[in-house]
Amino acid sequence: MRKITFVLLLIIMTTNPTKDVLSEQIVQDLIVEIKSKKFQIDKELDKIISDYEKRVEIKSKKYLKNNPTNYIGNTYKGELKEDNIPHGIGNILYQNEDMYSGEFFETLRHGIGKYTYLGSMNYKYHPFSIGYYIGEWHADANEGLGESLITKWENLSIYRGNWTVNRINGFGYYHMLGHKDNKIPKIELIGYFVNDQGFKYMIEINRKENGQLEDNPPSGLYEFNVEQGTKTPIYEFKTIEEWDNIKILKSNSYPILEKLVEPYIIDDTQTKEFKDAKLEFSILLTKLRIYTSDYGNDAPDILLEWFQKVNQLNRDSFSFLSLKDVLEGTQKIKKLEKEFEILKKKLNL
Repeated sequence: MRKITFVLLLIIMTTNPTKDVLSEQIVQDLIVEIKSKKFQIDKELDKIISDYEKRVEIKSKKYLKNNPTNYIGNTYKGELKEDNIPHGIGNILYQNEDMYSGEFFETLRHGIGKYTYLGSMNYKYHPFSIGYYIGEWHADANEGLGESLITKWENLSIYRGNWTVNRINGFGYYHMLGHKDNKIPKIELIGYFVNDQGFKYMIEINRKENGQLEDNPPSGLYEFNVEQGTKTPIYEFKTIEEWDNIKILKSNSYPILEKLVEPYIIDDTQTKEFKDAKLEFSILLTKLRIYTSDYGNDAPDILLEWFQKVNQLNRDSFSFLSLKDVLEGTQKIKKLEKEFEILKKKLNL
């Protein structure tokens, strides 16, 4: 599973004090919409996590007493289909000692689940804090709403919000811990993200140990421009109470965000056609890997080269950004299937 590669650029950007282009009323309404959307996302994500804890996790723990099933070198305990592949609710321990507990569909992590970085995390800064992702999955990738504990930096960080194909995309809330009890976030970023980076209009809050605002850098509404490496201050909060006391909108309608931000972040990966094609691709590729897994031990060089092509296609699939990419990938699977059958005959396997 691809680790999170949050870019610190979204925190240490150069401040660019250009003049506002938004009216004062639009600015105030935009701040209200961002806080209200955060409230909505939190509520929806809490419901997903509660569903995992009350339904999925309880059921998955019952299967830990079962005899394990070998799944491409990994240890699986849970529900199976007729052909003995993971399908339903279960647990899988990977060769690198990472673990996933949740829902599966045709061998894929799909539905709701929790992935724990037991073996692959960096223990340099936080040896007693284990990174995780909990939330929605689609075709073996973080997709939808989810929460992740990020342990790769000196300060622990948590992200709650939207994901697309293992990357932080869409509206979310990132906060960096760092104060003594880790209850008060040191830095908060609230708004839209594109490929792990803050995008367009975002709230940034910088807190002291006591929860009050730092004098520098200021907190408030910024416009982020990753390409230029700048963030432009639009409105500054004088006190934290100014942010805390903003009233949440009763409706889930955000006309300003829909006009100023959302048109720039919509792409093929969010369409039903893309998601359905990606699911089909992932199922076909995984079944190919299962079918050929017994031939990997002491394989001749020509067969090892074939396995490398399969592994490369799997890695490439996490970069698919269009329906065309997925359909081309599916054609590559069919080509690899034919190549393997030819190699079997040639090598008398």
